[in-house]
Amino acid sequence: MALDPLAYIAAYESGTPGQIGSYNATATNPNSSAQGAYQILQGTWQQWAPNAGVSLQQYPTAGSAPLSVQNQVASYGYNTQGFTPWASNQGLMSAIFGAGGTSAFTDPSSSSGQTGNFSIDVANAGNPSAGVAAGGATGATIAPGAAGTLSPLSTILTAISSFFQRAGLGIFGVVLIAIGAWAIVKNRDVAAPIAARVKRAVS
Repeated sequence: MALDPLAYIAAYESGTPGQIGSYNATATNPNSSAQGAYQILQGTWQQWAPNAGVSLQQYPTAGSAPLSVQNQVASYGYNTQGFTPWASNQGLMSAIFGAGGTSAFTDPSSSSGQTGNFSIDVANAGNPSAGVAAGGATGATIAPGAAGTLSPLSTILTAISSFFQRAGLGIFGVVLIAIGAWAIVKNRDVAAPIAARVKRAVS
C-alpha cells in the first residue's frame, strides 16, 4: 500500500520529525510567512488555494484554515508538483529516501487534488514545538522545517528522480543518473594520470 505523502510532509514541516502523523495546524515560522501543518508560504497559499477550491476571502492564510482545508490545499500542491515544493527540507527528503523513494508514495497523478484526497489524523494534536522551530530558511516555495542529514548531492538526485517519475520515466531517469555517475567517475580516472604527467613535466 502506498504511503501517505501529506503525513510525511506535515511531520517534517510542523510536527515531530520521525513521528509520521504528527503535525501542528497552527504553526507559524518566525522567519517567513509560512503557516500551518505544511508550512505553506503566503504567496504559495494564494496560488494554490483557489485552484484547490478554497476561498481566499474565507481562509486568507494557511494558518486561518482548519486542518481539513489545509489538507485540501496541500493535496493540490502535491498532486501538481509532487514533493518538489518541499525539496529544501532535507529531513523530509531523507525520510522519503529511507521509505523507499518517491515511488513508495501515492502517485501525484492518481488524483486531482481538488477534494483533499489525502489526510492526516485530525485527532493527533502533534508537537507544536518541533519542526518549525528548527526551520528558518526563506525563499523556498515551502519553508523548510527540521534540519536533516541528506547531502546536497542526494537532494539533487532525489529531485531528479521525482521529476522523472512524475513524467512517467522512472526507469529511464534512473538509467540516466547511473550513466551520469559513471561518466563522472570515468572522467576522473582518465583525468588523474594526465594531470600527474602535466605536473611532472612542469616541475
